[in-house]
Amino acid sequence: MYKRKATQQNPNPQPNKRIQTDFYNAEPWQLVFNDAKQAFSQGRLKEAISLFTRGLTLNPTELSLLDSRAACYERMDKLKNAIEDAGRMVKLDPSDARGYLRGGKLFGSKKQYAKAIQLYTHGLRKVNPNDPKYNLIAEMKTKAEKANKPRVDIMTLLPYDVLGLIFSHLTFDRRVQCLAVSKKWREFSMNWSGMWRDLDFGNHRVTQNVIRKYLHYAQGKHVRSFCIHNANPNTITNILQSLVDENCQYIESLDFKGCDIFITPLARMLRLVGKNIKHLRFDDSTLTITDVLEEVIPKCPELTHLSILNLRKGRDYTKAKHPLIPNLSYIRSNELGMGIIQLAHQLQTIDFYSETIYFPHFYDRIVPTHRSLETLHYSYGHKAEKINWSLQDTVIKPSKRKGILNFGIYDERFFNAHVMKTLFVINPNIQEFTILGCDPTVGIEFPKFLEDVGLPQLCKIRIQNVTTVNAIGLHTIVTSCPLLQHVYFAGLPDVNDALLTEMANTLKKLKILDISNCNRVTGIGLQALVLAHQSHLDKLVLNNCSKISVDAVNWARTKVSQGVIECRYR
Repeated sequence: MYKRKATQQNPNPQPNKRIQTDFYNAEPWQLVFNDAKQAFSQGRLKEAISLFTRGLTLNPTELSLLDSRAACYERMDKLKNAIEDAGRMVKLDPSDARGYLRGGKLFGSKKQYAKAIQLYTHGLRKVNPNDPKYNLIAEMKTKAEKANKPRVDIMTLLPYDVLGLIFSHLTFDRRVQCLAVSKKWREFSMNWSGMWRDLDFGNHRVTQNVIRKYLHYAQGKHVRSFCIHNANPNTITNILQSLVDENCQYIESLDFKGCDIFITPLARMLRLVGKNIKHLRFDDSTLTITDVLEEVIPKCPELTHLSILNLRKGRDYTKAKHPLIPNLSYIRSNELGMGIIQLAHQLQTIDFYSETIYFPHFYDRIVPTHRSLETLHYSYGHKAEKINWSLQDTVIKPSKRKGILNFGIYDERFFNAHVMKTLFVINPNIQEFTILGCDPTVGIEFPKFLEDVGLPQLCKIRIQNVTTVNAIGLHTIVTSCPLLQHVYFAGLPDVNDALLTEMANTLKKLKILDISNCNRVTGIGLQALVLAHQSHLDKLVLNNCSKISVDAVNWARTKVSQGVIECRYR
C-alpha cells in the first residue's frame, strides 16, 4: 500500500500581523487609542473621552488623542472643552494643520467668525504650504470671511415710501410671509397701510377667525379688495358681517367666485358699506341674474366691472322696468345676462359666452346701441376665460365712435367669411384680432381680405385651430400688417422658416411670438428672427418645436434677455 505524504510544516511560523501590530509592537497609548476610537464609532462618547484622557496621561504630546477628544466634546456639545483641546494642539505643534482646522470649525459653530478667521490666518503663516491640508485651511478661511460679512437689511437702508412701493408689488400671500422674516419686517408690515389693502385668499381654506383677525389688523378703512373662492354659505355670511363690523366703507372690489351666497346678507353689506364698490365677480356662485339686477347693482352706484358667468336666471325680470346702468364699462356674462348688457350703454368691454345665441344675432342686438364698445370677445360653447379679470378702472370719455378695436371669436361656426368681411368694413380700426376655430372659409378669405383692403394698424393677431390658413396665407398676413407686435401662430402646420424670415424682414417691432407645436421651423428661421428683433423681443415661445435643435435654442438665449425664450418638450 502507498502511504499518504505527510503535510510539510513550516519550521519557522510567522505570527499574525494584526496581533503583532496591536500587541507586540504597539505602545500602550496606541492600544488605549484603538479602544477609544472603537467606543467613539459606537456612540459611547463618555467612555471614549475617558479613554482618550487615559491615553493622554501615557503620551501628553500626541495630537491625535487631543484631536479625537475634541471631536468627542464637539459631538456632546461641550464646545468650550473642545476649543481648549484645539488650543493645546496649536501650542504643541504650530506647524500641524489639525489644530487650526479643529479650532476654526468650533469657532464657526459658535458663530464667532472673527476668531475663526484669526486662527486660520495664523495657521496659514505657520503651516507648510506643501502640506496637503494647507489649501483646506485657506478654503475654510474664505468661508468664514463670507459668513462674517454683515447682513444688509433693507428695512434699515431704504426710505419708508420705497419700501411701500416694493411691498405693493408682492402678492397677499408673500406679504403675509414677510411677517415671519424678522421683528423689523413684521413691525413695518403691521404698520404699513397697504399691507391689508388687497385681502386675496383665493382657494385657500382659511378659518373665520383668521379672516376676522386680518380685517381687524386692517382697521377697516385700509381694505380695498376682498377675494375668496369656493367658500360655503356660513363663511361668506360671516365675512360679509365682518366687513360691516370693521366699517370697510372704502372697499372697491369683491371676488366671490364659486361661493354659496345668500342675497340678504350681501344686500345688507352693500347697503351699509358698498357705496364705493367698483368691481364685482360672482362667477359660478349661487346668486341669480335677478338678484344681481334687482338687489346688487342698485346698491353699487360706482360699479364699473361685473363678472356673472354661469349664474341661474332666477325669476323673470324682463317684465319689470329697470333703470340704465350708467358707469358699467366691463362685463363678463353668458346669454342670461343679456338684459344687464342692454341696460349698460357705456360698456367698453364685453366678454360674452353663449350656447344659444349665434354671433350675427348678438352683434345686431348689442353693438349698434353701445357706441363706446372697444373690446368684444365672443365664444360659442368655449368655456376657457378669454380676458383676464382686471381690477384696473376704465375711464369713460365722451368721444367719436372708433368702433371695435379688440375683437375675438371662439368656436363660432356661423362666423364665416361673409360675416368677417362685414365686421371689418364696419370696424376698420381693429388693432387686435383673435380667431379660434370657426368656419373654415375664414382661414381662406382672411388673408385675401388683408391683401385687398388691408388692416395696416393691426398690432396683435392670434390664429389657432384654423387649419385652412396655408403658407401663402400666413405670408400675406405678415406682409400686409407690418405693425404686428404680438403674433400667436401656435399649432399652425404651415409655419416654416420662410415665414420667420419674412417676419424678420417685414415686421418693425416684434415683441411676442408663439409658434408652439410648429414642426416645420428649424434653427435657420429662428436665427433670422432673433437677429432682427433681439433688441425688443419680450417673449418667444418654442414649445414642442421638434425641428429646432438644442444648440439653436441655446444660441438664441445668448442673444436675448434672460427668460425671453420658452422651450419645453412633452
